[in-house]
Amino acid sequence: MALELTQAEQLIMKCIWLGDESLSIAEIVDILKYQYQKEYAHATVATFLTILEKKGFVEHFKKSHAYQYYATVREEEYKKAQLKGIKDNWYRGSTYCLMASLVGTEGLTEEEIKKMRKMLDEYSN
Repeated sequence: MALELTQAEQLIMKCIWLGDESLSIAEIVDILKYQYQKEYAHATVATFLTILEKKGFVEHFKKSHAYQYYATVREEEYKKAQLKGIKDNWYRGSTYCLMASLVGTEGLTEEEIKKMRKMLDEYSN
C-alpha cells in the first residue's frame, strides 16, 4: 500500500491519531474546528473517511447510531514513509544531504545542536 495522502486527508488522520480510541464523524469535525481552526461539514469529513478507508488508513464499526473510525496505519509509520520518499526523491537517498538541507534552511538552536550531536554519537556506537 502506498502511503500517500492529500493535505486534507492528512489533517483528518492527524485528528484520528490524536487519541488512542475510535472517533465519530462529529468528534472529528469538532477536533478540526477547535484544534486546527478548520470548518469542515459533516458530509465532507464522511467523504474523506470513505477515501481513507479505501486507501487502507482507517476502518470503522457501528456504535449506537454512529460509525466510529480508527487508524489502521500508525502515525510513525506514515511519517517514516513520507520522510523516506522525500529523501529518495529529492536527496538521491542521502540522509546526509537531507539533514544538511534541513539545517541550512531552518537553522538550529544550541540546544538542538547538542541533542543532534548526542543522537549521532548514540547511532555511531
